[in-house]
Amino acid sequence: MLNRSETYKSNSAKNPGRSGRHTLHPSESSLTLVGSALERKMRDEDPITDRQDTGSRLESLRSHMRQHDLAYYVIPSQDSHGSKYIAPSDKRRKWIYGFTCTAGQAIVSATTGYLITHSRYWLQAREQLNQNWALVQAGSIDSTKTRVDWIVERAENCEVGIDAPLIAYEQATALNNALKPKNTKLYYSPQNLVDPIWRDQPTRSRKPIYVQRKEFAGSDQAARIQVATLISNLSCIAWMLNLRGDDIPFNPVFHSYLLVGIHSTSLFIELAKITPEVHTYLQPIGVAVRDHNDIWTFLCRKEPGEGNVIVSPQTSYAICLMLTTFRCTVFPSYVEEMKAVKNETELRGLRNVYVRDGAAFVRWLAWLEEKMGEGYDVTEWEVALYHCKQLKCAVLGCMATIVHRQNEILEELEESSFINKVTRGDVDVQPYVFTTKSLFVGHLDHRCMRWQVIVTPRILDHPLEMINIEMQSITALVHLKVCILYFMDLSEQCGYSVEAQCQLFHSIKPLFANKPCVLVINKGDIVHLEDLSPERRALVDEIIN
Repeated sequence: MLNRSETYKSNSAKNPGRSGRHTLHPSESSLTLVGSALERKMRDEDPITDRQDTGSRLESLRSHMRQHDLAYYVIPSQDSHGSKYIAPSDKRRKWIYGFTCTAGQAIVSATTGYLITHSRYWLQAREQLNQNWALVQAGSIDSTKTRVDWIVERAENCEVGIDAPLIAYEQATALNNALKPKNTKLYYSPQNLVDPIWRDQPTRSRKPIYVQRKEFAGSDQAARIQVATLISNLSCIAWMLNLRGDDIPFNPVFHSYLLVGIHSTSLFIELAKITPEVHTYLQPIGVAVRDHNDIWTFLCRKEPGEGNVIVSPQTSYAICLMLTTFRCTVFPSYVEEMKAVKNETELRGLRNVYVRDGAAFVRWLAWLEEKMGEGYDVTEWEVALYHCKQLKCAVLGCMATIVHRQNEILEELEESSFINKVTRGDVDVQPYVFTTKSLFVGHLDHRCMRWQVIVTPRILDHPLEMINIEMQSITALVHLKVCILYFMDLSEQCGYSVEAQCQLFHSIKPLFANKPCVLVINKGDIVHLEDLSPERRALVDEIIN
């Protein structure tokens, strides 16, 4: 029987001209990622995904389906704005069957749950779906092509339930027309039937939005507000107003609707997200801010006026139902056309991105050529880890640049206030020492990845009751793959001398061997590095060097 480790052994026996994999020393392995990555694979450290028991969830959903006399209930992947990437609170399809792919449709009948997805996810679906679900291989020779085809083939003389905000106008129209000859119609429930049974459903993000500076946008937002329409696409709203948010991971958008009228413009958004800066920014361009849920009463009461409202074919069908066909005019999105024509600043940004991407790719090719020439059998897993390492180096470089630019502000920071400045963390900051008594984690997004910044308790000669707290710091230094920021207080207001702080650094240095380390000197407004005696300055310089 072949075990996993044998599949990663050198294939030098099949290729006599190759020297096979070299034996790597720990330091060499750490630098190249070749060897260390292989050993992790050989030790079977890959996580095994357990299949979730979705039986109780399906039974609860079917109970609601029976109340509405539904033969099928469709759970789409997108949110009410038609977004491909959605917020955690909108991942109903993922929750109902425990399948983590980003594409696919769930359809629940009285007896079976069906997942309709294309070939990219067939293998993953077979591993993650349990006995309550059947995989429909969309696009295969002996299977249906789309969700519409599958429903039309089976639904007859019945009603198919779907949440109206989660299906676009063009999709709802096509599906209704296809079902009409089968004496079947779509039923739009007042509430999404998954929400009442999803007890631990995440709450909507209320993180504040912010203004995209003109140096990145290239044009004023007022020049873009020139078309009368109701916009629900999140990226279009962000582009129109030069605003950005953090409601969806790795996507700088925010949940909202934008109605651009002939004489006024209204932004429907959770009011908690509007900071004083954004409010001041929106006033001169004539954008009124209203609560996110006001969009429905706004449309129902015909507040825009008696004229028709222009929407795109991708607009939520719930909005079109609210407007009715007499007040709704469907046109292709003019905003998408405007976005497609890039200004010089946007073009320059795209060129810079491709230059950096090309440089990273060439660096990877050079690394791969070097390792192959040395006789390594490099696996895809090791190549992926190398990419991650390059990304980490780039991010650390950018973070260092940001810290350098904020030098005057950071001079007065300690570690707790530091994490509040560079991340979205909210760490308690007090005017006395030893504020941090546990691990605090903050997050920042950079280059489509989320990075953790961890503040550990101070490691010094604490009393006996502080030992457990101190062990948290030691554990973090030993086991996390991190960049270490070591804070020193030259003013000695922390109660420890400069000599003691330097001695501590050298004593714990073995804990983060082979990890990047940055010395951060705080309270620079009280004591500067130049104010130290030559003896103390030499101790600090030894750490710096």
